[in-house]
Amino acid sequence: MKTPILHNSKGITFVTSLMVVTVLILLSAGYMISLMTEFSTAKRYQDSTKALWLSEAGLAYYMKNPTMLDSAPQTQTFSSGSVYISKDDSSGSREVTFLGTVNGSTRSIKATFQPFPPDVFNNTMASGHNIVLSGLLATMKVYGTTKISGAYSQSGFLASGWFESKTEGVASAQTTLKFPDSNVNGTPDEFNDFKAFYQNLASTYAPSEVAYIQSSGTVNIVPNSYLAGKKLIYVEGATAGSGDVNILFDASWQDNENVTVVSTGDITYLQPLQDTANSKMNMVAWEDYNEASILSSTHAGVTYAHDDANYFSIFSLSTTTGNVIANDNIAALEVLSDKRFYYNNPVSDSQVPPGFEGLISQSASGFQTEPSLWQEI
Repeated sequence: MKTPILHNSKGITFVTSLMVVTVLILLSAGYMISLMTEFSTAKRYQDSTKALWLSEAGLAYYMKNPTMLDSAPQTQTFSSGSVYISKDDSSGSREVTFLGTVNGSTRSIKATFQPFPPDVFNNTMASGHNIVLSGLLATMKVYGTTKISGAYSQSGFLASGWFESKTEGVASAQTTLKFPDSNVNGTPDEFNDFKAFYQNLASTYAPSEVAYIQSSGTVNIVPNSYLAGKKLIYVEGATAGSGDVNILFDASWQDNENVTVVSTGDITYLQPLQDTANSKMNMVAWEDYNEASILSSTHAGVTYAHDDANYFSIFSLSTTTGNVIANDNIAALEVLSDKRFYYNNPVSDSQVPPGFEGLISQSASGFQTEPSLWQEI
């Protein structure tokens, strides 16, 4: 007798249907997870983009209200999020960071604002005492603004001075430049402050950009190709008045250079008989600055003398472009010459001259409202 075979098609159909439904559920779950992931990614991207927009909005807000950071960092709240605005003035320029936040997503940008130079840098000439012209068949013309704490006088045969704008009897705070208390002994503008200031400043440059020379004798500098790329040449004597510098040009002074010569003594500079493109030589002398010229010659840069600034021209057509600041007197001895001074804003190209970073910004009356640089960080 044969055993009968039973067929249960309903059971097979149920199992098959259950497997199909399970697969569909798994596929649907995967699809939903993928959709949720994409939605979350899109939402984070949207929030991140909004955060960047808020950072830019914070920059625009600060540019209209630059005094907002005078006391403390600020947080500005908007409908979609907030932006935290903070500053750092330690470099001499003002670096402002704008951190935008939207639903936990953050983006930030940093903008650099250059300082307005102190009033003394707004002049073509500034003298803490007097300006004196002595000459023979000579003229001196000063374009721009001249401020003198003392007075102007002239003497000689057919010697004349002309000033586009000259003000005498000005307070010394507008005509002189003082060094900060760099050695932190409570008394600013001492010789040791001067030395400490430039020792500290030299350390902030790359070694290839600095020539630090310790000498109490006289150092001769020839601005040839060896000095290409140098930013600061600091000659330091052991005592005030030592470490004099003579600057003598040969024919290889480079175009597009910007270097500052600093001396703890006197600086004597012979104007070059050549015309370089966009090159500047700035001077800082703890004592006197002496500049001589003959024939047709030029000099561009900021010149500062803690004592006197003296100019000698013989049979020449000489121009000096920049700023001349002497805490004491400015004297010009001209013979058969036409000497001209022209103004140039020391930070017109958004770069403080090397060697002047802490001087131009130390007593600045604020910062410019247009950034010289901004970028996402």
